Amino acid sequence: MKQEKWIFQYRRGRSVMSRIRNFRLDNGAQVLIAPDERAIDVGLAIALRAGSADELTKLYGATHLLEHLMGHNLGKHQMLTQTSQEIDRLTTGSNASTDRHVTIFHFETTAGNFSDLIELAYQMIVHPHIFRPMVDTAIGQVAEDINRTDSEPDRLVADRIMSDFHLGEEVRHSIFGTVEGLGRISIPALRQYHRQIVCGQRMVIVVTGKIRVGTAERIIRKQFGNLPAGQAVLPISFRPSLRRRLTCLPNHDLPTVFYGVSFPLPFTPWDKHSLPYHYISKRLVGLDSSSLTLRVVKELGTSYSFAGDVWDFPDGSRFLITSTAEPKNLLQHIFLIFLELAELGNGSLKPGNLDMITRHLRHEIDKQALSPMDQANEFAEQLVTNGRITTSSSFARSASMINVEKVRRRVRTRLQPTQSQVSMVGPVDRTLLQRVRRLISSQN
Repeated sequence: MKQEKWIFQYRRGRSVMSRIRNFRLDNGAQVLIAPDERAIDVGLAIALRAGSADELTKLYGATHLLEHLMGHNLGKHQMLTQTSQEIDRLTTGSNASTDRHVTIFHFETTAGNFSDLIELAYQMIVHPHIFRPMVDTAIGQVAEDINRTDSEPDRLVADRIMSDFHLGEEVRHSIFGTVEGLGRISIPALRQYHRQIVCGQRMVIVVTGKIRVGTAERIIRKQFGNLPAGQAVLPISFRPSLRRRLTCLPNHDLPTVFYGVSFPLPFTPWDKHSLPYHYISKRLVGLDSSSLTLRVVKELGTSYSFAGDVWDFPDGSRFLITSTAEPKNLLQHIFLIFLELAELGNGSLKPGNLDMITRHLRHEIDKQALSPMDQANEFAEQLVTNGRITTSSSFARSASMINVEKVRRRVRTRLQPTQSQVSMVGPVDRTLLQRVRRLISSQN
């Protein structure tokens, strides 16, 4: 039975109601159309509920390989060059990504080119060129991605955290696979895997920006309505795990230690309950005068770059702070993060700080809402991982209800050292590792 729902939302700064159409095709594909009169272009995101977690032993890296075969960043083979040229002609921007549970293709185009882009996207995703010459071309580009990623320590930190967070089990393999493993994937096995993951039950289509709801719906039904339904997939379960509180990947070729201090959260980054943690991250590391940066400069006499936010992982979210430190300063860095959080929970956050962060968040929300491609990509991720969306306007309304005491309470209940996990990559010897472990254990 066809499932349909009308969602009404109020866009901040406008006096009209904007309709969001959310429905399913007969084959199970979920479609969301969110028009926005402020936008100039149209955003399109097509997501598959498939990633490296779906790969069997002989298919490690197959999802990433298919992402490239479906037309992303290819240009060395004649047939694939034609696809790239068509993408350039019809879009003002495009990209694709794959993770453990989702693969997304997103585009930005004009209303006049939307129908042609939908047809091209269908051909790219449903009928890719899975033949030996094209597969060899794609393997070469995937190998470049793998080599580049292996040289990025901050990516290794994120993978380390994800590994320890993944239902309390080791992640079986890298998202991108390995060069050796890609070479062992047979053409028949790759085609069968493609048929398994490209189906209605696994597909989410999101359209945002300057387009009529009826026009977009008609074009999507015509193009994707006959896609095979395939098998239904279970929703991603959110079960935070703290199996190990300290992990380290020694690499003595690196000059500094890349590290992350994280705390599990039982909801997605887009849930209204995540808002206090967005405030906390902006207070700690998100503003030019952030308290953590100033404290490190004062205590250590050196400026370090920090990053922090509520990050989405396969089975839940994490409040995560990442940075780099010289081995001699690593203990002080981690201690200062714990100390800053403790002071936030005990009263250092003032109403004036909250007002400044609110203005900053609202600016970010409005900026994202005006980019149709980014908005489409964000909604697609939310639908895959959370089953529903949080619009920019509802997020902004929730922001107006946050108060200082609510933020302090979240720090005291969920951002305690006893709930933390520290992950490190870099020149860490056994002595330093033991000292970090004692520091974490002592913060009770």
